Amino acid sequence: MRKKTIIISLICILSAAVMMIIFAVVSGRKPYKDLEAEQIVSAAVHLLPPDKTIQITEVKELVDLLKDVVIYHEDNSYTEYAGQGVTFTLVMTDGTQTDIMAYNPFLVIDGTGYKTKYEPCEALNHYANMLSERTETPVSANNTREVTFQATVIEVRDDSILAEPAEDSLESDTADRFSIPYKEKQVLQIGDTVEIAYNGDILESYPAQLGEVYKITLLEQAKADAMGK
Repeated sequence: MRKKTIIISLICILSAAVMMIIFAVVSGRKPYKDLEAEQIVSAAVHLLPPDKTIQITEVKELVDLLKDVVIYHEDNSYTEYAGQGVTFTLVMTDGTQTDIMAYNPFLVIDGTGYKTKYEPCEALNHYANMLSERTETPVSANNTREVTFQATVIEVRDDSILAEPAEDSLESDTADRFSIPYKEKQVLQIGDTVEIAYNGDILESYPAQLGEVYKITLLEQAKADAMGK
């Protein structure tokens, strides 16, 4: 009887251990959940393609994204895939350096690949490409930054318009509509497609507002049947 009790106990302990291992594999772990911006001396990201390196001056947003990263089991089959990889290089206050490559559905940490949760990895990729786009932003003749995006006019007011940014624009990630001052002679109508040039600053309000608007250009007029709806 005692021997039977011991065997049952061992089976229970083994089952619990197996369940814990399965849970750990399925739920994954967050390797950077305790990372703080103060621990980073410098950071850079390399995008391939297009084989471009960008220095990251403000690391808080990067740290917040890394905190959300979830990795599962080790998997080095990422070498068999083709696509864009973005590699973040962090130099830490203790003198160490680490390389983190976001390569969905993998995260590669110092050369070791792991299957990763899709959304946080995609957010890292999006962040790197956003930094790349910012560095390509043209500078106007008076040395001010000029950012442009396309939008559709959804309301016309006395001295402003309400516009909906194009879905593929970075501005659409910030807000679904913008209130934009407009005092030009050219009359805009609901449904018109416009290009908006501004200084890159977006104010926290709803509808969102732009820091300084340089120009609004009419790209395509609304069709008559669309205007009548």
